[in-house]
Amino acid sequence: MNSMASAAYEGDSDAEEDVEALRATLRAAMIQAKKIAKKKYTPKKYRRD
Repeated sequence: MNSMASAAYEGDSDAEEDVEALRATLRAAMIQAKKIAKKKYTPKKYRRD
């Protein structure tokens, strides 16, 4: 990611788009992981199933 970020700062628009796409993907994966962890580790008495 660092090499893509440095290329984006040099003005390569393709690399800049790649960095943004990677960030969006990582952000979506993090949000999904948080939802799964919350569902998995919330005690049954506090769940709203």
